[in-house]
Amino acid sequence: GYAYEQYCFMNLHKFYDIEEIYLWKNVPYQLFVEASIVIEYEKGKDTRMTRFKFLMDTGIDLVAKLKNNDILLVQCKCYQHRCISQKNLGGFYRILLDTLMYNKITKKKTNVIGLIAHSNCLSDIITSSYCYKQGIVQDVYIPFESDPNEKTFIQNKLKRYKDIVFIINSVLMLINICCLLWLSSEKMN
Repeated sequence: GYAYEQYCFMNLHKFYDIEEIYLWKNVPYQLFVEASIVIEYEKGKDTRMTRFKFLMDTGIDLVAKLKNNDILLVQCKCYQHRCISQKNLGGFYRILLDTLMYNKITKKKTNVIGLIAHSNCLSDIITSSYCYKQGIVQDVYIPFESDPNEKTFIQNKLKRYKDIVFIINSVLMLINICCLLWLSSEKMN
């Protein structure tokens, strides 16, 4: 969560030669443009930006510019009892792919690297991927212990939706069974 993002924000300089780093909500507009997260273009005197709506939920928690001018797009994942899987990184991979493709098509020289800062292991699917093996996506292990006096409840937010879907599917199955029974009784008559 947010506490781990702040912790990574404070500690990432121990692993990388960082010139500037920002929490997602504080990234300066010009760094968005430099990383190709936001694209500016001019038609006459009208300056526009596209992809602004994507800035709400990208999966990126931190953006850092290194002293060599590389840009890190950082996804922070603090899971204590399970590995980080590819499904936990969908938005992160999407924005990273968009920026890489845009930079390649426009021959922009900015080197953008995806970084997964994590407190547990990464799944084999991530570590065996082409992006990981080529260094397009990297990872850094940053252990994190929450305050033992703080009561933290880990809850699967999707559980209630899964329960609702299960109930709906069960009701639909019962309706189908009733329809089949009714049809078979009609055939007998």
